[in-house]
Amino acid sequence: MKRYALIVGIDKYYCGAPLAGYRSPDRLGKARSDAEAIYALLKAHGNFNDIVPLYDEAATHKRIVEELRHVLIEQGSQAEVLIYFAGHGFTAQPSEFERQGYLATYDCQYTGKGTTLTDVKNGLSFATLNGAIEKGRLAGLAGLAVFLDCCESEYVIEQSLINNKLTGLTQRGHFLSAACRSFEVAREKGAYGVYTGALVAALKDESAREITVSEAHNRVEKTLKGSHQEPISFGFGSSMVMVSYQRLPVEDEVSEECPYQGLRAFQPETARFFFGREAEKRLLWERLQRSNFVAVLGPSGSGKSSVVRAGLAKRLADEGWQVLTMMPADQPMANLKSAMMPLWKGMPEREQRRLRDVLQTEGVLAMARQLEAVMTMGDGGVGDGE
Repeated sequence: MKRYALIVGIDKYYCGAPLAGYRSPDRLGKARSDAEAIYALLKAHGNFNDIVPLYDEAATHKRIVEELRHVLIEQGSQAEVLIYFAGHGFTAQPSEFERQGYLATYDCQYTGKGTTLTDVKNGLSFATLNGAIEKGRLAGLAGLAVFLDCCESEYVIEQSLINNKLTGLTQRGHFLSAACRSFEVAREKGAYGVYTGALVAALKDESAREITVSEAHNRVEKTLKGSHQEPISFGFGSSMVMVSYQRLPVEDEVSEECPYQGLRAFQPETARFFFGREAEKRLLWERLQRSNFVAVLGPSGSGKSSVVRAGLAKRLADEGWQVLTMMPADQPMANLKSAMMPLWKGMPEREQRRLRDVLQTEGVLAMARQLEAVMTMGDGGVGDGE
């Protein structure tokens, strides 16, 4: 799957003569360097096909809209897209019945006193951002992650949940991380902004095999707990990989083990030889986050068992799930009982008999509910269509 990113960082804003009665946002000190740090990490470890950076004077309203159209609609068909913005965010209220959120572009200007803003010129409204995302979705956008390091970033989510305006971000496969709550300030401290500093630290963890957008946000949230700046998230695109540190193992000797499995399916123990199904593995993982049952169907020999066992089941086991596999064959209940034996091991014989009876008379779901009362087990299931 192709992957694209748009990175925007704005420290300085239009310094020429403003329009009569208008003013430009105040200058910032960390937004551009924050964006440059994210760009460098994604360039080195993000496996993106293309990353477009827009800093300061290059980040005009016209240019940002053009790049949004390009990355979300023209390039976004069957692709994953990541958008990062660092700069000013604000809301304006042209009337008592209307309030709109904006990202401040380089040439943004507005009227009003203090934080009570009214008319806005060249501000990138959250409604415009949503429109671009919605058109990208209709054009076949496969996944989207948006990271906003600016004040009022929570207002994007407020519009999604309360006003139902940001329909694009409510689609599955879309994820948004906002730097702060609407009553907080996205602060700058040290070498980076507070939010981006935590994000950079999360993405630099080379001990991780890969870091998804939701994992990155969760790490930022944990880092900033109690800091009076609470990042929040919204969406369903949690499985999009942001950076990857996968490395091939270094071996002193060349292995004589044949990597080709012939007609046999790849298994967790042969997963190191299993390549070429990354998109399918990510899709299965994402589906399992939303449903407790996923069926994988296809003709014999198409690779169902390999992608489930060497792909998804291996990842589940690596993350602490207890994975059981079985083939129904001509004795499905007997084979299911045999597959369940590792879960029952160590239980009193009376408890094992009771679980077997429930499985036989009431079915798998009833047995699982009984089992849940006596042990801890994962809440997801995967089946392939053999």
